[in-house]
Amino acid sequence: MRKDGIGYLRIAQMENGERFIASLNELMTKFADTRGLIIDVRGNGGGTQDAIKTILPWLMKPGSPMKIINIAAYRLPVPLPQPNRSGFLGLFGRGLHPVTSKVWTPPQASQIHSSATDNFLGALKGHPGVTLMGTASGGGSGRMASYVLPNSGLSMTLCQMASFATTGLTYDGNGVVPDIVMAPKRTTISPAKATQSSKRQWRS
Repeated sequence: MRKDGIGYLRIAQMENGERFIASLNELMTKFADTRGLIIDVRGNGGGTQDAIKTILPWLMKPGSPMKIINIAAYRLPVPLPQPNRSGFLGLFGRGLHPVTSKVWTPPQASQIHSSATDNFLGALKGHPGVTLMGTASGGGSGRMASYVLPNSGLSMTLCQMASFATTGLTYDGNGVVPDIVMAPKRTTISPAKATQSSKRQWRS
């Protein structure tokens, strides 16, 4: 907690599991009465959707409709590790299921029909009371996979799916543009140091 009454939450990795979710909820409970909240995700390499699924409800009014933050199309004919009628991407914790999936309630399915990390920032972009600051995100929400070319031995990373924000633009190649562009300066604290500083504050 900063001296000016503004909370500071550093998320260095989009982790998963009950322990991670419980820690986020505990911190958001402490931040409930602050003047504002800074969420620092600089240098975050991504991971699961647990962070945004946990934090976003704290920023929404009770009874608000479901918020769609990512629409995707899987393009590769990769064999499924197990049968899954709810869609391939549902197997990997991405929360991306076809509109026909049984995971949706009828009202949710209706809303998906009518609407058509980086998902975290995409979910917060344009949300009431939220201002994104910094530079555009890396645009890597396409379930990236690494490959090595057999002849040259060069390694490359490709997106396995077309991943779209609610604006209609792909995350890949565009990222999420901040509301206020702030380029890093030489005096700006690095994400690693920010994480270390945050840990010291919570221990004290």
